[in-house]
Amino acid sequence: MKRFQQLLADAKPGPFEPVPDTRIPAIAASLQERDIAEVAAELENLAREKAATPDWDGDTRDDIARAQHLFARLLVAVPAALQAQVTAALVNASGETLDWVKVARDEKV
Repeated sequence: MKRFQQLLADAKPGPFEPVPDTRIPAIAASLQERDIAEVAAELENLAREKAATPDWDGDTRDDIARAQHLFARLLVAVPAALQAQVTAALVNASGETLDWVKVARDEKV
């Protein structure tokens, strides 16, 4: 399990509960450069996985979208000192990944 995934798992109140919104800033603040690159890479993996998922499989597509939203929120909440790493990690990102980051930024405002 990647470090950022462990941080997310540890933040859940239970195994089947989502990460509370209030925990996102603390998790993002504890991310390191490697974690940021891994979150961005996972967003790209999820975009590919979603593209390969049939339209009729709405449950899977919804699960993927929830993960994309969470990971994008993590990247947006990274402290200012590491935002350059976020930008670098997203330089070759797909349109879908960039759209999720835009959604997360718009929500943060």
